[in-house]
Amino acid sequence: MQDPSDKQEQLGADSEYARAKAWLAELLQDNPPCPGARGVLAVDPDDSPEFAASLREEAHTEHHLVRRGQDHGHWLELRERGREQEPNARFTAAEPILLPRHFDPQDLEPKAGLELLKTLSQQEDFLTWSTEAAGRAGFSCQLDQGPLKDPARDRCKLSFQKSGAARTWAKASMLSDLPSESSMRLRLSAGREPEDEGNRDLPTLRTVAELGQALLPGMKTVARDSSLQGQLTNLLGSPPLLTQAIAYWNTPGGGALFHHDAFDEPLIGGQRGVCFVQAAGRSAWLALSTQDLAHEVLGFLRELLSGDWHHLEEGLIPNPAARTILIGLASDPEKVIDQLILPGCGQLATIVNLAPTFTAQLADRGHALVLDPGDVLLLPNQGLRKTLLHSVFCASSEATYGLSMAIRESQPVREFDQTVHRLGAGRKKSRSGEHGSAKRNSRARGRGPKG
Repeated sequence: MQDPSDKQEQLGADSEYARAKAWLAELLQDNPPCPGARGVLAVDPDDSPEFAASLREEAHTEHHLVRRGQDHGHWLELRERGREQEPNARFTAAEPILLPRHFDPQDLEPKAGLELLKTLSQQEDFLTWSTEAAGRAGFSCQLDQGPLKDPARDRCKLSFQKSGAARTWAKASMLSDLPSESSMRLRLSAGREPEDEGNRDLPTLRTVAELGQALLPGMKTVARDSSLQGQLTNLLGSPPLLTQAIAYWNTPGGGALFHHDAFDEPLIGGQRGVCFVQAAGRSAWLALSTQDLAHEVLGFLRELLSGDWHHLEEGLIPNPAARTILIGLASDPEKVIDQLILPGCGQLATIVNLAPTFTAQLADRGHALVLDPGDVLLLPNQGLRKTLLHSVFCASSEATYGLSMAIRESQPVREFDQTVHRLGAGRKKSRSGEHGSAKRNSRARGRGPKG
């Protein structure tokens, strides 16, 4: 005969299991993941063991996110993928577009890409390797004699010349100046830094694209893929030009803080977005439009400033002056956008980049995804105030390799919709109210006390 206490314990576990399944189904219905991506759920340490175990049963894998010394908690990457959606609508709204498993990972030369990271660590090795690789495509190569723009992060800059074409360059840099940070990038462009970052001269941009195919493993495969070219042509209305490539090596504990890739420029002839290809390893992303991120920030600020989260204020609001600034932002949506489009997200940098609870909020609200080798992520741009902001974490135990390319129109033909809708109109809602809640346990998560 079953012990009554055992029976009661089993009933409690069954109840927690049912609540977890119902809560997760409602969460995914209200906040669906990016089409084609597996859903992502942030692990809440306040969940009961039974509730957490029930959620983990639905997981494909679990990721512990740490970036630049800041712990951002755990994500459960679910088995279920987001439903298909018209990519043109997402492009117009500046929302992420995922092309899962678009490439065979081996076609992206992952081994060569990871070996290149080792080459970058020695200037002479990098110069020798680049001279040989670029020379096969008709480029001469030499060490750039100019001063490095960011001595704390920049490691080496090379200059390239091809007959009849503009001078181009490649620069190897650390992603941060933290001693523990080993993530790197190799950026290809032309002209002055930073004045010519938004270069609109098509012949120069084509030369930079040629250099990318000569230097970066996997770049030829991406640039010459007819299927990707066709999908981008459909979105742009004109054949694409993938140029100004950046190779990224995110290592454990590294990654990129929130940023966007838009310029204050007319869209015709400008940068239409970014194409990111995961070639080796896995990376975890937060990716959402300016409007959606501003909406999430507003909800988080209002919860924070209401006094419900006293234990966070010391880190996120270090002094009365900072609190006054945040109070002003919490009551003015347009000022929130003004800050988010600044380099480093301005006065909101601490919240969007360092607050684990805000990271968890964005994940629960459907703005997180994890890229596998062969995945392509398109990051559309419809103007400085209607673009896509993104943040990246390493989701592998070893170095990863990825390619990021500016999307341009090879034959600019038309303007695009830059309409910025009233903030909050038609946004996804959480069960706790109009805005995403900073207070995780107000999400009707149905958890019991920790056991």
